[in-house]
Amino acid sequence: MAEKALQEGYVDLVAMCRPLIADPEMARKLSEGRAEDVIPCITCNQGCFQRLFNAAWVQCLMNPRTGRESLDEYRLEPAPRPKQVLVVGGGPGGMEAARVAALRGHRVVLCERSSRLGGQALLAAAPPYREEMGDIVSHLSRQIGKLGVEVRLETEVTPGLARQLAPEAIIVATGATPRPPEIPLGGIPAATAHQVLRGET
Repeated sequence: MAEKALQEGYVDLVAMCRPLIADPEMARKLSEGRAEDVIPCITCNQGCFQRLFNAAWVQCLMNPRTGRESLDEYRLEPAPRPKQVLVVGGGPGGMEAARVAALRGHRVVLCERSSRLGGQALLAAAPPYREEMGDIVSHLSRQIGKLGVEVRLETEVTPGLARQLAPEAIIVATGATPRPPEIPLGGIPAATAHQVLRGET
């Protein structure tokens, strides 16, 4: 949209804040014709907006390096020796782990028990006006595809499968399970937000 406005002469300059927090290399990627590699801002305001007003260290849900760009522990160096890596779980955590491992040169297999990638990010994108949360899934899916990560859907990792794949490293990223509050309900029906968002109740 910004590019179109510039090309058609509606504006001379487009200023952005949160998109550049999510991806400081956005302008370079766009000028190189790599729009699909831009880390999207999902308008979650979790680590940037609220923290800016509190003069706190800015972070980004989509980019773990935001605010830590100069720290050595966040530099992605090639692995000294490529390994066979198994990632268990295809939510955002599993996909990001697979992406980083593949970027470092490892051979990665990602197994997801369900029929699609995304995990709980799919639930986060389900309510009205929160569709942008789904950009987590599309962005990371695209990146691990480009990096050659082998994705196996509808695949539960059992000890037998792990032995068969013989990975040198296993990353378990199976997400969290909500714990219902310990409130006496006296027979009143109750459901978790996850059950509602999944359409189970």
